[in-house]
Amino acid sequence: MHTGELLMIAAKVAELSGEAIQAEQLYRRAVRYYEKKHGDDSVQAAQVLMELGDFLEKKNRLSEAKECYERMRQILTRHVYESDQTKQS
Repeated sequence: MHTGELLMIAAKVAELSGEAIQAEQLYRRAVRYYEKKHGDDSVQAAQVLMELGDFLEKKNRLSEAKECYERMRQILTRHVYESDQTKQS
């Protein structure tokens, strides 16, 4: 396992244990880790953004969750577009 996966597991454990502040910090660290390792628009960062968005939605922090989902959508849309362009070449 690598650091990003460990951060995600730790975030989920903290969330399930009721440690909301720690869980959020770990999710955000995982996003930063993947952005640094794979770039701001990495699929890995998008996956963590989805988890963070779900977490925030459960906490009724809807505007923050929406921001995560929107950023995730932008990243994934870009990857799909780039994939389509590569196939057409």
